[in-house]
Amino acid sequence: RYIYSFHMPFFMILSGFTVRSHFNGWNEIFKSIWKRAINLLLPFFSWALISYCFFNGASIGEILLQPDKGLWFLYTLFWIFSLFIIITHIVQAVLGLFISMFTARYLGPSNYGVINYAASLVAFVAPIMYLGLSNILVQEFINNLEKSGETLGTAITMSIISACLCIAGIISFVYITSRSETETIIVCSLYSVLLIFQAIDLIKYWFQAKLLSKYTSVVSLAAYIVVAIYKIFLLISGKSVFWFAISNA
Repeated sequence: RYIYSFHMPFFMILSGFTVRSHFNGWNEIFKSIWKRAINLLLPFFSWALISYCFFNGASIGEILLQPDKGLWFLYTLFWIFSLFIIITHIVQAVLGLFISMFTARYLGPSNYGVINYAASLVAFVAPIMYLGLSNILVQEFINNLEKSGETLGTAITMSIISACLCIAGIISFVYITSRSETETIIVCSLYSVLLIFQAIDLIKYWFQAKLLSKYTSVVSLAAYIVVAIYKIFLLISGKSVFWFAISNA
C-alpha cells in the first residue's frame, strides 16, 4: 500500500527526465511523436483489445473516454509528451517571431539587412565548416566506444580550425566586396564567431550516442531562453547593431 501511494507519480517524473525538448523543425517533431505513438499507443491498444476479447474488459471506446482502465498511463504519457513538445515549439516560434519583428522595427531596413546578410554568409559556409563530421559522428562513437573521447576531441579540433578558416574567408570576402562599409565588415565579423560555437556543438552527438540527448536538449532550451531575454534587453536599452550581431553569435 505504501508503494502504491507514490509509484505512478514517480514513474511520470522519471519519464519526464527522458523527454527531449529541443527539435529542429516540425518534421523532426512529427517523427518523434510517431515514434512515441508506436512505443506507447501500440501496446496500449493491443492490451485493450486482448482484455476486451478474452477477459471481458472495457471496449476501445470506453477506454478512450475513460482512460483510467488498463494501461492508462501509456495513453496519458503519450498525450503529455505530444502536447509538451508541440506547445513548447509553438511558444518558441511565437517568441522568436515577436523578437524578430521588434528587432527589425528597431534596427530599420539598413541595419537589419546587414544582420541578414551576415547570417546568409554564415549559413553558406557552415556545411564547409562541419567537414561532413555531423553525419558520421554518432555511428563512429557507437562503433568505437572505447575511443569516443579521442574521436570527439579530434572532430572538435578539426571543426574549430575549419571554423577559423571560414571566419577568415568571410571577413576577407566582405572586406573585398564592401571595403568602404566599415559597419558591414564589423557586423559580419562578429556574427561569424557563431561558427566557433557551432564547431563546439559537435559534442551533442556524443550525448546522442550515449542516449543522453535530454541533457543537450535542456541546455539548448536554456540557451534559447537566455538569448531571447538578452535580445529583449538590447531592445529596451537601445543598443547598436553590433550588439545584435553578438547576440546571434
